[in-house]
Amino acid sequence: MLMKNNKNIFLYLILIFFSLIQSSLAADETEEPFDISASNIKLFKDSEKIIAEGNVLIVDQDEIIIEAESATYDKKENVIVAKKSVKITDIKTNDELKSDKVQYSKKQRRIIG
Repeated sequence: MLMKNNKNIFLYLILIFFSLIQSSLAADETEEPFDISASNIKLFKDSEKIIAEGNVLIVDQDEIIIEAESATYDKKENVIVAKKSVKITDIKTNDELKSDKVQYSKKQRRIIG
């Protein structure tokens, strides 16, 4: 009887372990590549777009910071278009870029000003 209980405990531990791994992988898939804050944010589920307006601050996981008055983030293409008083700062190199309109492609890691 004791041996049967030990087997059951072992099976429960294995099930818990695999469920934790599965939930961890699911969390990684849904994680957004950007942290976006602004005075006004609109989410469009159907078109997979986010529109941010007023004191927009976007922080990329690759340590790129985008500041602007307005920005649109296309989740499907992984592209941000920032407008009005745009400032992009690369934290690693301390480089700055200022423009009225900038497009940042996360996939290509490319900035078009």
